[in-house]
Amino acid sequence: MCLIFLKKNTVLKNGKKTGYGMGWGIIKRKKLKGFGHHGASVGGTTQFEVFPKEKLVFILIYNTSNTDYGNSIDRIVKEFIKNK
Repeated sequence: MCLIFLKKNTVLKNGKKTGYGMGWGIIKRKKLKGFGHHGASVGGTTQFEVFPKEKLVFILIYNTSNTDYGNSIDRIVKEFIKNK
C-alpha cells in the first residue's frame, strides 16, 4: 500500500480541496514507521496502527465516544517492541 496515496488531499468534483486524505496518517515511533487512523463517532472510538516492516498491527476499539484513551496505544506498542 502506498503511504503517499493514504495522505493525499481529497479534491471534490467542484475542485475544492477538503484538507482530508483517505483518513490515514503517517506514524513514526522512534525506529518504527507506519500508518494508521485514530477517530471517534457517536458510540465508539478506535485507534488503528500498522507497521508493515515489523509485521505488526494494533487495533483498539472502545464501545464509547466519551473515553479519554490518552496514550493507551503508545504503551501497548512499546510493550511489543521493547525487546526488538
